[in-house]
Amino acid sequence: MINQILVKDFRKLKSDWDIAAQTLNFRDYIAQGFNEEEAFKESGKKSTKWIREFINKYEIDWKDKIVVELGCGAGRMTEFIAKDAKLVQAVDISAEMLKRLRQRLGDKKNIEPLCIIRDYSVISDLSVDLIISYLVFQHTPENMVERLFEDGRRILKPNSYYFFQIPIAETHKCIPCNDANAVDMVYWTLEEVKELANKYRFKIIAESKDNSCFFIFKKENY
Repeated sequence: MINQILVKDFRKLKSDWDIAAQTLNFRDYIAQGFNEEEAFKESGKKSTKWIREFINKYEIDWKDKIVVELGCGAGRMTEFIAKDAKLVQAVDISAEMLKRLRQRLGDKKNIEPLCIIRDYSVISDLSVDLIISYLVFQHTPENMVERLFEDGRRILKPNSYYFFQIPIAETHKCIPCNDANAVDMVYWTLEEVKELANKYRFKIIAESKDNSCFFIFKKENY
């Protein structure tokens, strides 16, 4: 297991995001500089479009699929994924953020908000076609990240995919180490990500070696 250096534990992280969700500038915690609703919505549309174009390069798409959106927050991307997905299970550790999602998007038949505790235990085995994690693992305690890969394998169907973004650096580090800040940044090494793939039996389909690294893991049928 990767050594944990993020100051916050799960309870503190959850508390920070619950508090952030109850502020007027909750959108700014999710997408800095986009606190107005229309700008926030447009940023979600653009991010979703980019992710879809990236996974499409590998002949992956969410049309008519069951998708888990990890760290959905207030639903910045959720509504755009849901336009074509069969079902979006919008999961977050913050019940208050999920309230914001419902306020913004209303009740939609193919969006299921789910509050999680450390893993995907609220989701059935072998039921998911694609997991999407964007701007999430960089703010998450390392032991929880590892658990989300371990349990991610359980919920994914055979030959399905885990798309995620995680900042890569030469050394594992946290900037800044401030236990009062919900958005502390954790950087992983490429070797650590490869170790996660090997440990939890994923095949690495794609990796992007820049400062905001994007990966696709595949759960093969074994």
